[in-house]
Amino acid sequence: MTDVLSQPLKRPKRAAAANALYRSCPSCDRKFLITEIEFHVNMCLQKMEREAAKLSPKETKTKPEQTDRFPADKKYESIPQAPVFRPTVEQFKDPLAYINSIRLQAEKHGICKIIPPTPPTEWLAKTIEETITPEDFLFQTKRQNVRWLARRGVSDEFYCKLTEFLNKSEKELKAIPKILGKRVQPYFLYKAVTVAGGYNFVTAQDLWGEIASQLNLPPLPPVVEQLKSIYEDNLLDFENSPDKFIVPTRKAIVSNSKSGMRAVKAAGMGMQCVKAPTMNAIHVDSDGDTGNSSDTETDTDTDNEQQAMDQEEEEESFGFATGRIYSLASFKKQARRFKRDWFRAPDRTPYEPSIAQIETEYWNIVENRTEHCRVHYGSDLDVKSHGSGFHVDSSNPWNLNILPTLPKSLLRFLPEHVSGITIPMMYVGMLFSTFCWHVEDDYLFSINFLHTGAPKLWYGVSSYHCTQFEQAMKDALPDLFEVQPDLLHHLTTMLSPIELAEAGVPVVKSIQYPGEFMITFPQAYHGGFNTGFNVAEAVNFATPDWLPFGALVVRNYRLLKRTHIFSNIELIVNALQLERDPNSIKQLLDAFWEARQEEVTSRRKVINMGVQTRIWNIQGPLPHAKPCKVCNAECYLSAIGCACSPDLFGCLEHVEEFCSCPVQQKTLLSRYSIPLMDSVVANAEKYCGGHKRYLSPSRP
Repeated sequence: MTDVLSQPLKRPKRAAAANALYRSCPSCDRKFLITEIEFHVNMCLQKMEREAAKLSPKETKTKPEQTDRFPADKKYESIPQAPVFRPTVEQFKDPLAYINSIRLQAEKHGICKIIPPTPPTEWLAKTIEETITPEDFLFQTKRQNVRWLARRGVSDEFYCKLTEFLNKSEKELKAIPKILGKRVQPYFLYKAVTVAGGYNFVTAQDLWGEIASQLNLPPLPPVVEQLKSIYEDNLLDFENSPDKFIVPTRKAIVSNSKSGMRAVKAAGMGMQCVKAPTMNAIHVDSDGDTGNSSDTETDTDTDNEQQAMDQEEEEESFGFATGRIYSLASFKKQARRFKRDWFRAPDRTPYEPSIAQIETEYWNIVENRTEHCRVHYGSDLDVKSHGSGFHVDSSNPWNLNILPTLPKSLLRFLPEHVSGITIPMMYVGMLFSTFCWHVEDDYLFSINFLHTGAPKLWYGVSSYHCTQFEQAMKDALPDLFEVQPDLLHHLTTMLSPIELAEAGVPVVKSIQYPGEFMITFPQAYHGGFNTGFNVAEAVNFATPDWLPFGALVVRNYRLLKRTHIFSNIELIVNALQLERDPNSIKQLLDAFWEARQEEVTSRRKVINMGVQTRIWNIQGPLPHAKPCKVCNAECYLSAIGCACSPDLFGCLEHVEEFCSCPVQQKTLLSRYSIPLMDSVVANAEKYCGGHKRYLSPSRP
């Protein structure tokens, strides 16, 4: 009898492991790591499209023979360049003072570039290469289908159909508040509920917790109730109508391999801050070789696979779907391969395109929508969890971790730090990854520093022309704006600068190289894309010059029923009590006095209506300001309350709409009495040379 122990051990088959790590391309049947297959599929489909185009008689007639496969369209050269500033070594010592010195010249263009007088190696303690370990910097991407940036696919149809229903019913969307800081998109909520079986089924089976989880919200009772209420107020009638929108069924990709591929549900909405994933969340280390795998064993049971390729003709969403988790090293490798494969010479040799060629190719994809091009973007990565590109030893004021709280920045008076506002965000880009047209939250200034990699191409429109810009966008996307008035706040839409210029909107552009800063000014629309792998970092700031825009944003956000990142008036009140710079105090007093006058008028109005009054003492954790139930305006100085809704508040403009109770049962909650507001003014005036500009007898 043969001794079993003497025989060599047979290793178990690695079928499960192979399926967990590798996928086959549906076009060429080559096998790749799962984190790399999407890039390869992208290129395979691109290749087939181009080969088909060569065989098409139409194409050969309309396109003349070209020696250059990627010609640069000269029309983009007509876009004026944004101003470029080069501070001296002395000027470079104080960022906010320098930005203020160039403001009048630069803000009329919306954006500008600042080139430091010396390389980063001389003014930073350490560069990003010395600060971040590429293998340890882990992040989750958002997936962008570039050809749909001008329109939004399936969700576009949803919003158009919802618009028709609302018009027929003579209804409109009610205010949709943020839940735990996250904005709820009607399309995603509708899709989750209807796919699960509809409102009645979800309610009967108590599935609202699962709906919350699908929307990346915790399934807590208050969250569930809010979601249910939002659906009832805005979407239930639409679901029950004959004209309801049917969410299309996805078509699975047919693969020649045994393992096959199946579609996975797109998660994530919009462009919120992304926290760093843990090592446990990493599916596979994709730093290895991506050539043909010698392991041909497969597992036919694909239903239990947790890692699956998204289908090619994916459902487009209003917002960007969640992509894969990468390390900085693996993403850089994939991004460089993608760019190399996209731009190849006719003889298939590598080809390095110019910025002009990349710009032309990008807008051809966006506008013609014939090229399959899906890219990934590691955007809004919180440095608190991911790490900053600026070293902790860097005390230079241009360090974006320091800049928002410098002496001339009002954001140092916020009651707490806010991610993306006073805490920088990291951005890891690749070829064609896009930051769509938008203004900064609360119309703040922003500053972006490109640490390393390929250039970013920026476009900008100044606040002087923001109304023209918004009208041009509405003319291009009328249906979406009708249902989603704050469309431009969602960073999901691009429109060519040439089309904007033809509509009379002055647009400028700028190419940002590593080591350079880009500044965006208040209420300036800006957008752009990356020309290859790069790493950037950005943060907001607010000098006293921002205060008029702070007052404007309060009015504009109220019309859009959009929530604020922080309470502007709370910031001003805090600053008046702590600021000691006379010039800053004068500007703060101007802003506060205007708010005080409006407050006095509104209080008199609601008191005359019969509203009761009492002191408003808010205790507990921040935030102290409360959003208005009707318009989401931040209520800080005062609010309307009612016994029927003890945890909800309304602004003084919506005392009647707040609830259906009689006005006499409602209460005016005042945090600051008129004398107390005047004392804040009086104390601040002491630091303006003692001149009583506001509380003199001639003033009310």
